[in-house]
Amino acid sequence: GKDMRGSEFILARSDQELIEFIKKGRMPFDPENTTGIQMPPRGGNPMLKDDDLLRIVGYLRTFEGLGGERSSGGASDEEEEFWIPRSVIPPAAAGPPGLNLAVLNGKSPVEQEKPRVHHAFDPDRPANAQLFFGVYFLMTGLHGIHVFAGMLLIAYLLIRSMRGHFGSRYFTPVDLGGLYWHVVDVIWIFLFPLLYLIR
Repeated sequence: GKDMRGSEFILARSDQELIEFIKKGRMPFDPENTTGIQMPPRGGNPMLKDDDLLRIVGYLRTFEGLGGERSSGGASDEEEEFWIPRSVIPPAAAGPPGLNLAVLNGKSPVEQEKPRVHHAFDPDRPANAQLFFGVYFLMTGLHGIHVFAGMLLIAYLLIRSMRGHFGSRYFTPVDLGGLYWHVVDVIWIFLFPLLYLIR
């Protein structure tokens, strides 16, 4: 290839296959998964673009030709062409197994369903779901605060009107309170179709 800094880097066939593998990931129950450890799509970071994955593959290629312990044992030379030195950091201790609901329900371990995948690594998860819900809760939460403030304002105006503070010669607070409440209402007219109707 010419350059790893941009998309003009020409990929070898094995590099392109490695990028496609990283984009797809591998579930723990996949027959080809020999470790039983889940590899989430795009390494668990859906924000990684294809150019980012290209740089990652380029970085992994820098390990080729370095000395170290090979993890594939008796693999052929062709299979050992690409390798990464094994980590010296010990794996984390396994947590408590907890309650096995399948056994409690009278099922054998063979009859258990496939392990559930965390929603953040679900391959069927819509793209940028975390971005949508971040904007969703920000906008609806901010709107809810303004609605609550409007309710307090209406209660304040109601108490003052019951005390006779407003009349035909002085009603500016009522006008301003009504304007505020209608502005909040108009904002919801835009928020509702944006968040619930538009696909």
